[in-house]
Amino acid sequence: KILKVIDTHDIMTKRYQQYLKLSQSPEFFYTTKRQEQKCLNRADVVIAIQNREERYFRTLTKKKTKVVTIGDCIEKNESKLIDDKSICFIGAANTFNVQGILWFLKEVFPIIQKRMPQVRLYIAGRVCDMLPDSDDYIKCGVVDHIQRVYEKTRIVINPVLQGTGLNIKSIEAIANMKPLVSTSVGVKGLGSELKCFKVADDPERFAEMTVRLLISDEECENLIYNCDRFIDGYNRKNEYEIRKIMKWCAEKHEWHN
Repeated sequence: KILKVIDTHDIMTKRYQQYLKLSQSPEFFYTTKRQEQKCLNRADVVIAIQNREERYFRTLTKKKTKVVTIGDCIEKNESKLIDDKSICFIGAANTFNVQGILWFLKEVFPIIQKRMPQVRLYIAGRVCDMLPDSDDYIKCGVVDHIQRVYEKTRIVINPVLQGTGLNIKSIEAIANMKPLVSTSVGVKGLGSELKCFKVADDPERFAEMTVRLLISDEECENLIYNCDRFIDGYNRKNEYEIRKIMKWCAEKHEWHN
């Protein structure tokens, strides 16, 4: 009669395949489909982090198991557009982040540097431990207050090419009102009618969008305005779903008693 809730951050079924595509050994927990199904069906409630994963979990769970989406609730921080030709990437030292930033450094950044020699690239987080020292970028390492990195940079990039779950670094950039250029993988699960980020999977296109945001205050201000509206709506939806599931849990618990 104990109410059981499983809060997920990823689909674990065959997660190892993401690493094999990169010719890497799996470095994260994964399960078979049957194992994940067994796990989820122990719960009264399964919380997915994005709609795509909710739909998948519904194919695994019994009818009595309630499946809902509650994204990553994050505090909004007001930010002013700075007149500086600077870019930042923030990430942990996992395979997907390392692969993504190396792709950016090799395929995209030289194009940007050719068009805008004065550009500066800041890289923060444990991902710095996996990168060689270079005059092409500034490694900030682990910082006590990530907002300080956001405050001194004009735009944020998320060049990840593989990954599952919700990309928290993209949500953080939006919540900090920073113009964002990302691959489609980097903003997976953040579909919205509000255009609060730029998406490009081709190196030339990624570079073009980045340069445009470094040059155009108007385009950046439009993105910042939409970031503000998007994160308000995103947090409201999450809060609504939390309240709804809490009410449902309370009623179910009372019924058991």
